[in-house]
Amino acid sequence: MNKIYVLVKTMLKTAGGSKAKKGKKNYDKLMFIFSLLIFAGCIGVPLVKFISYTYDLLSGVNQQGIILSLGFSLVSLVVFIFGILYVLSIFYFSKDVEFFLPLPLKPNHILIAKFITVLMYEYLTEIFILLPILSVYGVKSSSGILYWIFSIIIFIGLPIFPLVLAAVINMIIMRFTNLGKHKDALRTIGGILAMLIAIGSNIAVQKTNNSMISSGKIVDLISQGNNSLTRVFNSIFPTLKFGVLSLASAGSGKMILNMIIFIVITCAAICIFMFLAKTLYFKGVMGISDSFAKREELRSEELDKKTIQHSRLKSYTFKELKILFRTPAFLVNCVIGNFIWPVFLLFSMFMNGKSFSGLGEFTSKLGDKGISGIVIGVSFSIMLFMQSTSMIASTAISREGSNMYINKYIPISYSEQILAKLFSGFIVNMVSLIFFFLMFLVMKVPVFIAVLIFIVSCLANFLTCALGILIDLKRPKLNWDDEQKAVKQNFNSLISTLITMALAGANAFLTIKFEPSLGIAFVLISVISILLIIGFIQYIKHRAYKFYVNIE
Repeated sequence: MNKIYVLVKTMLKTAGGSKAKKGKKNYDKLMFIFSLLIFAGCIGVPLVKFISYTYDLLSGVNQQGIILSLGFSLVSLVVFIFGILYVLSIFYFSKDVEFFLPLPLKPNHILIAKFITVLMYEYLTEIFILLPILSVYGVKSSSGILYWIFSIIIFIGLPIFPLVLAAVINMIIMRFTNLGKHKDALRTIGGILAMLIAIGSNIAVQKTNNSMISSGKIVDLISQGNNSLTRVFNSIFPTLKFGVLSLASAGSGKMILNMIIFIVITCAAICIFMFLAKTLYFKGVMGISDSFAKREELRSEELDKKTIQHSRLKSYTFKELKILFRTPAFLVNCVIGNFIWPVFLLFSMFMNGKSFSGLGEFTSKLGDKGISGIVIGVSFSIMLFMQSTSMIASTAISREGSNMYINKYIPISYSEQILAKLFSGFIVNMVSLIFFFLMFLVMKVPVFIAVLIFIVSCLANFLTCALGILIDLKRPKLNWDDEQKAVKQNFNSLISTLITMALAGANAFLTIKFEPSLGIAFVLISVISILLIIGFIQYIKHRAYKFYVNIE
């Protein structure tokens, strides 16, 4: 256990960034605490109020347990989908396994340590979703000590089964990606395939679940009371059902029995993971650092075609994009994550066509005078929230690593280099925004409203990219020994995400509270966003010069 503890501590310690002075470390801690407070005020407080209101509404028909069902389902889905990316990053694209293998460590030590490391990241996600639900439900229901003890157990154990499932899917696919010369390309394709399987399988289960439940049956269950609706939620995660019943059942006997089943399934999942990991993981991770390079001799005509002169800003932007797509760790962590939402919606459209066709009647009313302003404001907040998960801009400087000093001597100004990094993130994020715009048209959102949403979405994209670049310039992580640490273990991404989500929450709150008209909402959002973007860019240019001058 001591070796596992040291391994986990080592893996987590590398997430803190490059070595810094004591004063800078204290500043970073203060910034993190400040960001959390902003997030709690702008997102946490409204979320708690919403959960409390929903509880009061459902308790009237004795169906308040549905809050736990929905909360557990959402947490498990998020853990499952992001677990695919986390496992790829920490198990496969992190090169530390090459250093661990020669050490006096058993395979179990490495596997358990990596699994716990991924689990720690998932707990951070779980805090923001599950903790408010468990707390509000416990307080509103005046639950006893048994509820709070079981809540702690569920908080610790709920992410384990989805994470095991994500790890097993990854290991089965990645087992065959070290065959042949093009290992990097195969691992990237394997990661994309694993993500598609994760999203598709969950939507397929939900579709099957919905087709088996008629509206009449739901009405009958509601009339029964006693949290009967919790029984209609089936999932690929069997721990969900027993976790909900262990907290929402009437009587301590049923609560204890369901908790025992929950713990048994969770422990069984861990045993299955260890058994399969011993068989699949190390065979799939062998040769992780091998790469394939193709060398060819160019004729003079071919050389002329490949050396066409472009503007410096355009050339450097394309250089950034090529590095993003060619480096597996950057592609998986920075690029693929941006396409989770579009892919999720695309799968939903194909597998729940009837549900989406029924949205046409609703979406056609989004242009109504009374709600159009709220639609624009809330859409801007939603896009801010989605863009906050992108790590391209917030790791743009850190990705240069120890080679950053070379950028001082290339024939392009410091500000142009930083702007090129900003534009590269903006361009990649635009792919998902264009997809959403087309989705709005398919869903029969009024064209004028769809265009305005697209414009404020572009502003949200540029704003988050500028904020990310600013944060990464302030405290870049240049001291890393593999690409994985530059992105996945970069504290800057978390700071950028928290601040962006806080802005999204504040904007949504103000929009709903004051209910502005369409024109006022669009003009205010556009003007404030443009002013913030201009301010960020001016500060970035000023900061860039100081940053490059201090590089040794």
